[in-house]
Amino acid sequence: MPAVFIRPCRIEDSDAILSLAKMAGPGMSNLPADPALLHKKIKKSIASFHKKITHPSDEYYFFILETTDTHEIIGCCAIVAAVGKDYPFYNYKVSREELVSISLGIHKSIDLLYLVHDYTDASELCALFLSPAHRKSKYGRLLSLCRFLFIAEYPNRFCEKLIAEMRGIFDEQGKSTFWEGLARHFFNIDYHVADHMSTLGNKQFISDLMPRCPIYVPLLPKETQAVIGQVHPAAKPALLFLQREGFRYQRYIDIFDGGPVVEAPVEFLRAVTQSVNATVDKIIDEIKSGVCILISNCSLDFRTCITLVPEILDRKIIIDKATADILQVKIGDKVRYIGF
Repeated sequence: MPAVFIRPCRIEDSDAILSLAKMAGPGMSNLPADPALLHKKIKKSIASFHKKITHPSDEYYFFILETTDTHEIIGCCAIVAAVGKDYPFYNYKVSREELVSISLGIHKSIDLLYLVHDYTDASELCALFLSPAHRKSKYGRLLSLCRFLFIAEYPNRFCEKLIAEMRGIFDEQGKSTFWEGLARHFFNIDYHVADHMSTLGNKQFISDLMPRCPIYVPLLPKETQAVIGQVHPAAKPALLFLQREGFRYQRYIDIFDGGPVVEAPVEFLRAVTQSVNATVDKIIDEIKSGVCILISNCSLDFRTCITLVPEILDRKIIIDKATADILQVKIGDKVRYIGF
């Protein structure tokens, strides 16, 4: 029997999601420890799953990871269908300028930060969090992969490019090194206040107060320079996973904490291109050995779990009763799977 499964978030999950958000700590702006804001996100997710889509807009898909025995919610993840629709999606582009003086024999490469919103019309992976008590399992990988199966099944709901903002560096007191060395000079408020305002959808203060000229990186404090494009230790496993799936850092960073933004065309993602549809051929009581796969139903009431199956032939699949119950499928129904 699968130990955990993925499903869409419900209103009654609000308290459990809030508990996860409180564990997450600073820098998880897409998982705010704010009951009203979380409730709003869950309601938007429910509406998005039921919405008829011709092209991606501001939809938000929120998933939770639940144990099959105790029904405890131990993780979550989400997808924003298209960023930059309601308000600009700001980043810094780290560009390089070559400075040359022939007379002095000097050639220097200088990095500059340009405020841009180049990722308009990209889909965003966000809000991935797994309870610390379960991080030595494969559940983090499950949380990441499940979103790719959903995107593969419903490509019309998403943009051609996927991005993920990785959490930047924070000190032991929860302060952002990048914020303290740069943004504080312009905003004169704490990181957490600015991040919360941005999460609420108030982006106007960014365009009002951010410097309009490029920022020369060598003029920033050394400790600020050192964290540009660096990922928080807790986010390194997620970054490595995304890189294996095809994501790359293209020198865009978060404007508040300096963490890297990684991106990939959907058509090049391993889990999208290699996941396969199959038909449920048989449902049996128990499968004790076989191939380990990640399997999902093909419904907007999306369910995903890790399970064992016998050899798959001619896109016909045999699953056990526990897996069928979790996925809410019967013989003849379509499923999607990939090796796990």
